[in-house]
Amino acid sequence: MLYRCKRQLISGLAVLVTLTTLITMYLGNSTVTLAATQTITVTPSQQYQSIQGWGSSMAWWATIIGGWSTSQKTSLANALFDPSSGIGLNVLRYNFGADGPGNTCHNQMQPGGNIPTFEPTKGNYVWTNDANQLWFAQAAKARGANVFEGFSNSAPAWMLNNSCTAGGPGGVDNLNPAHNADFANYLAAIDKHFHDSFGITMQTIDAFNEPNQSWWKSTGNQEGMAVSTAHQNTIIPLLKTALQQNGASAYTAISSPDDTSVSSSMSAFNGYSSTTKADVAQWNTHTYVATNAQRQSAYTTIGQADQKRLWMSEWNDGARGNQGSQINAALLLSSHILDDEQNLHPTAWVIWQAVNQVGESINGDQGLAYRSSNNTISYPTRYYAMGNYSKYIRQGYQMIGDSDANSFTAYDAGTHTLVIVTTNSSTSAATVKYNLASFSSVGGTATPHQTSASENLKQLGNVGIANKAFSTTLPAQSITTFVISNVVK
Repeated sequence: MLYRCKRQLISGLAVLVTLTTLITMYLGNSTVTLAATQTITVTPSQQYQSIQGWGSSMAWWATIIGGWSTSQKTSLANALFDPSSGIGLNVLRYNFGADGPGNTCHNQMQPGGNIPTFEPTKGNYVWTNDANQLWFAQAAKARGANVFEGFSNSAPAWMLNNSCTAGGPGGVDNLNPAHNADFANYLAAIDKHFHDSFGITMQTIDAFNEPNQSWWKSTGNQEGMAVSTAHQNTIIPLLKTALQQNGASAYTAISSPDDTSVSSSMSAFNGYSSTTKADVAQWNTHTYVATNAQRQSAYTTIGQADQKRLWMSEWNDGARGNQGSQINAALLLSSHILDDEQNLHPTAWVIWQAVNQVGESINGDQGLAYRSSNNTISYPTRYYAMGNYSKYIRQGYQMIGDSDANSFTAYDAGTHTLVIVTTNSSTSAATVKYNLASFSSVGGTATPHQTSASENLKQLGNVGIANKAFSTTLPAQSITTFVISNVVK
């Protein structure tokens, strides 16, 4: 989670990494523009993992807005999760909180940063805690969200060396080893209670968040906990045992390590013992810092060789929180999705927050919906850009290949539907021909849905398809989704 104290650190990476890496990190495919006339060839034989969905973490926005009026909450839930009236996000990462009695850092946290723990003291579970976040989880499920992950930024205060949920002195490991088993049992107990009593099944549990980083300090203003790779090696087997003992392993697997960059997530995973690796079903990474070569390496080694499901579990635009205009923020969001999906091929793509914190720019990617200083919600261009993917590339669609770094293509064999999303970040229009010759048969039209500075997922007139190809002009600075029916491989 890039925010405040972490923003400063990431901004300082300029002295540690090359300019090229920074350009890749922040601009991704936005530095690659479509040629004036280009042919994009779709290759259905080039297949990757199937899409599980698109979504958001629930910290901190759900804790804050979950306390608003029912009408306000309902309107937002419809916009985020309803696949018809909204953009159909179906993946949620539920934040298991850490705040409770004895938290020495309680008063220094930012708004929403104190997430109440369900176990404020050892063995004492209070299931009425965290009602705000739970409201949104249940509202999302009622609207079709069906992939939930539980994750922890910090263990409860009573399990920590210094009782501070922001971190240890100087950013050192802060989970008291004497409480390793307590921490594992705590995560497993929440998981089971959510399944049995709240009707929410966690597909995975992630015990850590950016655990190998040194910015989780006792002076911070958000929950965080450094956990070394060696320490993770101890906790993950304990978590597996806890899930087995309470029966939750029947429906919940373990994800990890969820670190800041692709390289640090790879290093952590490669530092696990063979037993711990086997205990991890899903490899989570954030892509705040990533080159496409690193993404490709992770896909090849961890996704293919180790046979792990891959998730991009967190991203926002960090220190670059104001892109200058709403369309610039939307294009940056889309270009980052493209970098991730074209190279890492994650089954789920999850933004850090669905709604920004007060004070963050409407022209940035710190959220999808925009929350103003007077607590009104609006929907800037970035929200619709997310919808270009989440609304049309649905769960079960298989990622397939294409010849263009600015396009993402997926196919659903059940409905014979092909979806192509192309981003033109250039300031000039581009004429594009889509070559679908590798399919056995193709329907007669492609239906475009376009987002630009003046259009919000606007459905345009159908484009005719002839000889398994169609051509169109993409406006400058636009994101266009083409939905094509009756396509057979």
